[in-house]
Amino acid sequence: MTNMKLDPKSALWTDPLVLAWIGDAYFTLAVREWLVSHSEAGSGALHAKMKSYISAAAQARTWERICDFLTDEEKDLGRRARNRHNTSWAKNSSLADYKKATALEAVLGYLYLTKNAQRLNDLLSMIIHRR
Repeated sequence: MTNMKLDPKSALWTDPLVLAWIGDAYFTLAVREWLVSHSEAGSGALHAKMKSYISAAAQARTWERICDFLTDEEKDLGRRARNRHNTSWAKNSSLADYKKATALEAVLGYLYLTKNAQRLNDLLSMIIHRR
């Protein structure tokens, strides 16, 4: 595994859908780690709990909830991700929810790739712990 770090300027201009792709993976893993460390449940129950965080609808609500806490740079990146043309979206969500979820994932992906751990932890704390 590489220890890749993009400089913030380059990462900001990376395709927002690429940032969302890595952000989706990062967010899923972060939620799974949190659930495992805060629950005695089995894998089936953990999976059901995880869906309440990572579905497009849940991520859309999360995006709306944290938007006021984002920097202008993060909001702009989210806007570009939302406005990017998607050829498909999750069958169990609306296009509007899918686009907001993509915005959230793009911001998380950006922070992950730029190794901004403090900001990632702040946002994840807001997202996961304060539901």
